[in-house]
Amino acid sequence: MEQIGAALNDRDVAALKGMFSPYALGKAADIDAGLEYLLSFFPDGGVTWKLRTIGSEGQRSFGTRTDMLQAYYIVKAGGRQFTMFFADVTVNEGGSADRAGIYAMGVSPYTDTLDVGPAQLFFSWAGAMSVDEKFEMAYPGVYVPDYVDPRISTWVMEGIVEELDSGDDVGFEARFGDRARAAAGLKGGIDALLGMFPDGEVAWEALSDGPVIRQATSEGGGQAVLMLSTYPVSSGGKDFWVSFAYFPVNEADPSLEGIYAVGAAPRTAAGGSPQEQALFAWLDSFDVAGTTPPGIFLPE
Repeated sequence: MEQIGAALNDRDVAALKGMFSPYALGKAADIDAGLEYLLSFFPDGGVTWKLRTIGSEGQRSFGTRTDMLQAYYIVKAGGRQFTMFFADVTVNEGGSADRAGIYAMGVSPYTDTLDVGPAQLFFSWAGAMSVDEKFEMAYPGVYVPDYVDPRISTWVMEGIVEELDSGDDVGFEARFGDRARAAAGLKGGIDALLGMFPDGEVAWEALSDGPVIRQATSEGGGQAVLMLSTYPVSSGGKDFWVSFAYFPVNEADPSLEGIYAVGAAPRTAAGGSPQEQALFAWLDSFDVAGTTPPGIFLPE
């Protein structure tokens, strides 16, 4: 970390790039653009750091040994705090020599809420890092978030289904952003939504056309992205639609980030019941400014 910190303070792209293993450099999508993005967080240097947590993972097979150090640091610069993660292959015996060195590195604004907005994507990327590269989302090189990646919708839906299966109202509420959690009636709405799935065991189908994405850039250059998705689900022998509005990022108003609203309605073969039409119209009403109120919508 001392070497990384010194390179950040000196804005030394060559030094940072030289820390990566040849293997990571060969697999990274665009290491130069990634390093430019990384340095954009620290335009004036002045970086200080302290260890947040550290771990390691190893793999041994047929006389080979590979160990990966995985470290999180709290980094301060310019009056702001960030979380920095890096994965470093520290031992590589009997295998390809080009794997030794940093495999991945990334930075995200510091927060204690890890399941909402940009932090959710960052920690999902870092947490999926492994020696055997079994998770597609844990790519090597420098972390550069893609807030319009349609896979984000899938990850959000996986979390919603997890809460519907468990009936965990507290866990469900934690997935909402600050604005939504402050809204009147959210707790009661979550309880009513969970009541539609008393048996859990929710089965769901992938989107056929991908999520609807609405985005805007503020005058100051801040990015706002809104995802609108509707999934067909089944539980207890009944069919439903589950819809949600989700902000993976809203730099103009971070309180919107995270799940903003969730709705559900019984699903029919024709898809034209009054409840279904009300649900679809409700979802279509959302915009990046958050003018439609957040919360739970269960049309009667």
